[in-house]
Amino acid sequence: MTSNGHATGSTNGNGVRGSRWSYQNLGENPTKGHVVVWVQVHQDRTGYFIAKVSPFPVSGFGGSVDEAMQDALGATTLYLDMVDLEGQREVVFREHNVEFYTEASEPHAVTNPLSLGEVGSLQRLSELACN
Repeated sequence: MTSNGHATGSTNGNGVRGSRWSYQNLGENPTKGHVVVWVQVHQDRTGYFIAKVSPFPVSGFGGSVDEAMQDALGATTLYLDMVDLEGQREVVFREHNVEFYTEASEPHAVTNPLSLGEVGSLQRLSELACN
């Protein structure tokens, strides 16, 4: 991953080159649309932070809230790439009640209640138009 939030042309651990999805603010760069996810982070007994991405079956971890959130969002971009590669976007989005927005919209998604010490954040994942 690069500091701008999308994968580079190098091969990652899953053997996928590049990414069709980004979780960073893309400014004026064109996109095809976006989805909105809820990232919920908590600290486990060992001191690591665990981030779960709703509504997808994806999580990440790190030594801080930010690291865990970045790891989970990076993993989610790879998950969405694999869903697209397998031609399963429509099925997966329907199963997880995910809406794909083609125009700017106010972020909204199903949010889960937070427990004491947890952090939650709505995040936008954009599909890049250049792919």
